[in-house]
Amino acid sequence: MVKFMTSITPQTSSGTTVETLKPEEQASPSVKRNLLQCASPDRIRGEVIGKIASSYYYIYNDVTIEALAETLLGNESVHALGVIDRNEKIQGIIVRKELFDLLGQQFGRDLYWHKSVEKIIRKVPCYNFNRNLFSVSEEISDYTAKKTMQYFLLSVGDRFMGIFSTRDMMYYLSDMTSRDLNLAKRLQRSIVKEESVLNGETFNIVGASHMAKGVGGDFYHFARYAPHQYILSVFDVSGKGISASLLSTIISGMVQFHDFNNGISPFVKKLNNYITVTFELEKFITGVILDFDETSGIITIHDMGHSYIYILRNSTLHRIRTNKQTIPIGIQAELTSKGVPFQLKKDDVILIITDGVEEQPNEYGEEYGNRRLANILQRNRHRGLIKMKNELLYNLHEFRHTQPQYDDITMVMLEYISEG
Repeated sequence: MVKFMTSITPQTSSGTTVETLKPEEQASPSVKRNLLQCASPDRIRGEVIGKIASSYYYIYNDVTIEALAETLLGNESVHALGVIDRNEKIQGIIVRKELFDLLGQQFGRDLYWHKSVEKIIRKVPCYNFNRNLFSVSEEISDYTAKKTMQYFLLSVGDRFMGIFSTRDMMYYLSDMTSRDLNLAKRLQRSIVKEESVLNGETFNIVGASHMAKGVGGDFYHFARYAPHQYILSVFDVSGKGISASLLSTIISGMVQFHDFNNGISPFVKKLNNYITVTFELEKFITGVILDFDETSGIITIHDMGHSYIYILRNSTLHRIRTNKQTIPIGIQAELTSKGVPFQLKKDDVILIITDGVEEQPNEYGEEYGNRRLANILQRNRHRGLIKMKNELLYNLHEFRHTQPQYDDITMVMLEYISEG
């Protein structure tokens, strides 16, 4: 432990005390003021590594370890500092904890107290202050993966500009990821809303989506594209998280700007070409697109490897199968889609869901399944689509209990309320 001399405080005639310091103590404040130098970086622009510097302090290499230790005792916020020589050339760093651990060893104080800090300098990698932060992050990934504290120097030319650590890098990247994820959530919510409703003279439509990780790969859309003609679609991108949400955003843009008066098959072909070329078979999409004629009640079904299409008719839930080969989007270079017509009857309800509904497990590993799906829809059939949707989501939540949401959950319901 470092010991300090006590001051002498004799009484004066006025009853006040005057503090008299010894010569070496009188020099101490000056030493403490001048010992630590501080770099002054220029204005930081963009995502440069200097942005995350946590220390700008440095000392000269001829300073004694005694003087440095006393200075650091009075500056507890300094955890690491650079060391340069009198020609301003960078020598390395000194880490506060390592210094005091060394002095705390047996005979450590006797061995090092009056030596210069040059004896305990640690050599570490040095990066240009204006290097791109993300390129440096890749270079030091081995250090961050070990989850141990490592310091790095920053410089401009030969001039010391600061110090950053693996902790600084991880904090910054974590904060950036959190900010980007929140932005992605807000953007996706504006594209894939938690609830959407569209009512017409002969029909009602309700759509809903709840992402497992805040962002995900489910997408739904419905809209009128011509008099009495409507498009309803549900897509499920392989994978979860931000990468999947990127694809769902792409789908959204393509759906919004495609002219469905030219048919659904050209859209499927265009989307498939884009996904296969861009992602080189690493991503695929299942989906269903319905072309709904509100006057005739005919829906034309285009199923791209999805198959989660149901009809609730006369209080019984049936699965609709098109009897055609259904291939997901993005797994082969050429994909054509031929629609299959299906006639709706009064009070029919068409339901399209993603696999996150039926495959949601509870804490015992049991899946929700289509039997529970049928029961909840049958019990709430006459309460309206919104109530059916809400009861289904609530029942799913109750079923999974403490088990996290397994996958994104998306659904679109179409109720045909009259014939012609």
